[in-house]
Amino acid sequence: MVPQTYAVDENGREHLINGLGAKSLFFGILAPASTSKTKIVQLKVEGTAAIRNIKLSLIDSGGIDFNENIFGVDSRGFIDKGVVPESRFQGVSDKSLESEYNIDINNLNLLSSNYVYLNLNVPADQEFIAGTIRYQWIFDYA
Repeated sequence: MVPQTYAVDENGREHLINGLGAKSLFFGILAPASTSKTKIVQLKVEGTAAIRNIKLSLIDSGGIDFNENIFGVDSRGFIDKGVVPESRFQGVSDKSLESEYNIDINNLNLLSSNYVYLNLNVPADQEFIAGTIRYQWIFDYA
């Protein structure tokens, strides 16, 4: 089994960004009261019959004080560079399977997740200097 995370670039091409474990996603340096570009990621797994019960967890807010309006997340079965996430992470996960802050992600097919759209809104009283958040995939496989 080889789980991999892919990012989708501006031209709709997928690029491997890293394997299983915690993932880092760079949003750049953002000014106070600004919104990042939406990033698109997807989980794909090879060497297994199927994956299911996919969840995504925000595990590090990148230095921004967390509130429920900052980190956007949405899931779709297609790539659309115009999507702006309407849902929000409700908290930073404790990295457990049972965390109430894990987000359910549907399957696109037996071996991959839907495309996940991520962005962030920087509060007016903060800067996002580090530009990086961390998240993790959680899933069952057969």
